[in-house]
Amino acid sequence: MDRVERGEVRSDDGPFSFLLLTDRTNALVWNEDKGALDVRATNRAEFDGMLETFEERWDRARPADPEELYLINDLQSDIFRKLAMGMTTEATARALNISPRTVQRHVSNVMQELGARSRLELGMRLAAADLV
Repeated sequence: MDRVERGEVRSDDGPFSFLLLTDRTNALVWNEDKGALDVRATNRAEFDGMLETFEERWDRARPADPEELYLINDLQSDIFRKLAMGMTTEATARALNISPRTVQRHVSNVMQELGARSRLELGMRLAAADLV
């Protein structure tokens, strides 16, 4: 629980995966075949196995270093704040009077600069550095 309260982000050199465990009955798990998250109902033994795997990987991973983060400009900051609030790419573009393609380009550029492999990972990195 301490990790969640502090919002710590860690990464390792292994293949990207995502695992969110909730209430000992459900998990969000990255499905490589679909390239998307799946909700998976778990029994107690499966949940405990996932938790053990998570903790082992957490212990091997290194904390994200906010000093290594790319500095974002004012427009990018506005874009990421709106996306973090749940606005779509199109709604963000309308609110900022720019094209949806411009929003996508800024997101893509920052993802590439930070080495983030998904918008979720990008959001976690930006949040860890208090940039959103």
